Amino acid sequence: MENKTKQLIQERGKDYGNPKTTFKIISDLWNSYLRNVKKIDTDLKPSDVSNLMALLKLGRNLKKNKDDNIDDMIAYIEITKYLKKLKL
Repeated sequence: MENKTKQLIQERGKDYGNPKTTFKIISDLWNSYLRNVKKIDTDLKPSDVSNLMALLKLGRNLKKNKDDNIDDMIAYIEITKYLKKLKL
């Protein structure tokens, strides 16, 4: 993992906590919303959240190319790899 990406993940971790915990909370919230509001039977995992967040950054970057979007995309993909190793 690139040093810049490690630093970004560590900085975000200080604000938001460990991705393992945070992305589990987010996946639970998204699953609840999709099941109860949209009536979609789904089982998003924390790694799905990080993949979807990378796609969000890609969408933003298609509108306006910014290094911050690319840095965040790379970080989300690294988080996906981390979560997949944990089978999350």
